Amino acid sequence: MKRQSLLLGLVASTMAPGCSTELPPTGQVLLYIDTDAPLPPGPGAEPRPDEPHALFDTLRVDVIEPGDTSPCAGCSRTFALTTPQVQAGEASIGIPSEPGRTGYRARLRMYHSGATLTGSLPESLAADWPPQSVVDVTVALPEVAEEGIVDATAFLPTDAVGIPRGSLEAPESTQSGRPNPSQVGSWPGAQVVPCAGAPLEGEVCIPGGAYWMGNPLTRGTGRGDEADLRRLVVLSPFYMDATEVTVARQRAAMGSQSAQPWSGSTAGDSATDYCPFTEQPGPNEDEPVACVSLDRARQHCEARGGNLPTMAQFEYVASGLESRLFVWGRDLATCDDAVIWRVGFGMLQVSTACPTPGPPGGPEIVGNLVAPPRRDRLELPTGTVYDLVGNVSEYTLDLWNRQDEPCWSGGGVYHDPLCVNESPTDGYQITYRGGAWIGQTRFATAAGLHSYKPTGASFPIFVGFRCVRPATE
Repeated sequence: MKRQSLLLGLVASTMAPGCSTELPPTGQVLLYIDTDAPLPPGPGAEPRPDEPHALFDTLRVDVIEPGDTSPCAGCSRTFALTTPQVQAGEASIGIPSEPGRTGYRARLRMYHSGATLTGSLPESLAADWPPQSVVDVTVALPEVAEEGIVDATAFLPTDAVGIPRGSLEAPESTQSGRPNPSQVGSWPGAQVVPCAGAPLEGEVCIPGGAYWMGNPLTRGTGRGDEADLRRLVVLSPFYMDATEVTVARQRAAMGSQSAQPWSGSTAGDSATDYCPFTEQPGPNEDEPVACVSLDRARQHCEARGGNLPTMAQFEYVASGLESRLFVWGRDLATCDDAVIWRVGFGMLQVSTACPTPGPPGGPEIVGNLVAPPRRDRLELPTGTVYDLVGNVSEYTLDLWNRQDEPCWSGGGVYHDPLCVNESPTDGYQITYRGGAWIGQTRFATAAGLHSYKPTGASFPIFVGFRCVRPATE
């Protein structure tokens, strides 16, 4: 016979309403939680600029009794986690169990509340596809006597994200005693890594670090372009162009035949009316180049010792280095924030929220030449990166894969990821990221996925590029 039903309570200095700060009764396990992940600094505190952002903030605990496969009544709790709490050994759970009986297990799942629209625990989408944004560890609880508290520690390693450790049939062991000391915040992948070397003219250092790629607010259009699932990405530091490559810079670097030329017309009746490139200096010198091939864009970047950014690199910067919906946060872009939805003439006669003063519409001069600057920029101690929401979309280096296809569906941490495999569903497609003058706000999110299948010698009128360069030793 069981002595009592199992009841969980988190022993912490900051308690949710209704939680007791008293230790559990004797004859119980006091299970301490430790992790190497960066957690929030606590209520009202902000991380220092040189500190990593919190990657996790919530813990779900389920206790399963011997012989059972699901938690007993009252044996599931969800708690907020903070760095001070874990450092002080206050993230501990009192678990009563029947004296002398083995087989009790605790399933611990750590995640970030931003991984879902409701802040709830991310769920598996298939039996063989655990959520990629959850550290899921199942441990065996030590046996208890009639009296006394047994201290044990369960460690939740960041590297286990998306790869469950332990199971109900084969749980992992706990560590005896309490953490001494805690490892919270020590995960190497999250550390802010400065750039090595010096930037070239027009480059900005993007420090290395970790972030969540994907955003639950980015749902796509139902054509396989959903980007709502999160995966943990670690990036090495790199240099990025402060602006999109301009017409003048493309001509100077690659010659007078390096992009489809402007038709010379401003009527907007044909695609080349929107191509800004001219063989000789003209009226569009400071606009971002478009109507340029992926190969030409890569050649330009390679000549500077770099390449196009990967999708992960672009999203890292466009999300403010911390998984925001836009570089500034969650509020939607307005017509003054970025060059978006600037159409309404010629072949693009549609109702628009951001009308232009005259035909044909299209991109505007790059952001560093605008006063006051547009909002879609990232200001860093090393410089400012402009036009991260609009103007032109930008080529990225990856081949296209849907988020449930091989490049992006695996568990674990993604280190400097680059997709080099064709999509099993869609075949060979080129990727680009960011919003553009031709599109609406919902297509301009940092996590938004875009691609096209190249055909012939024509190239998108709304896609340009910028370059990145490695900044490691």
